Amino acid sequence: HRHWPDLFALMALMLLAEAHAETAMLPELDAALDEVSQLVDSGQVTAARQALKRISVAPWLAGLSPAERAEIHVHTAQVAFHERKFDELEHQADTAIRLAKQQPTALDVMADALNARGLFLGELGRTAEYVAISEEELAVRRRLPPNEAQLWVAALNVGIGYAELGQFSQAEPAMLEALHFAERHDPRPSVLGAVYTNLGFLYGGRKEYRSAADMF
Repeated sequence: HRHWPDLFALMALMLLAEAHAETAMLPELDAALDEVSQLVDSGQVTAARQALKRISVAPWLAGLSPAERAEIHVHTAQVAFHERKFDELEHQADTAIRLAKQQPTALDVMADALNARGLFLGELGRTAEYVAISEEELAVRRRLPPNEAQLWVAALNVGIGYAELGQFSQAEPAMLEALHFAERHDPRPSVLGAVYTNLGFLYGGRKEYRSAADMF
């Protein structure tokens, strides 16, 4: 079975790595989680793990809301992904989802938690489940403000998942939605390039070579 020739799980990883919840967070926690993400982004995974350990003994930990605790689990899942610790990744993602459900107004936190679950499913090649969780994440992100830059990645994840399953008729609308979001809210060349590249692979998979060439 040939995997979709682009970023599949990496696209989900990009979203997780850039995740920054809009739900109000304790400033100390917000700063600590930013440190974790910055360390992961720079490849300092061991240091990121140590930063998480400092969070686990912080004096303010006991007073956190369910959404705040969920974000800690999301970031721990991020670190576990880089460490290739997939059992921990699954546990952290599922715990984050459970906690996020306790605070229904924290839609951004729920979206981050679902994305973490998608990382696990995508890495294990459980593509149908990956598509389902990505659809759920996208539905949550659509309820966030329309300038939510991460919408394009969520939509593209759905499209890539459908393409991986060979369901091109369902992949195209999701990828076009990703293009719509990207053009309006995050029109960086690297972003638009990622969407156009995946659309090119999609049209190539359908043997629509003229359309594919237009995307590259």
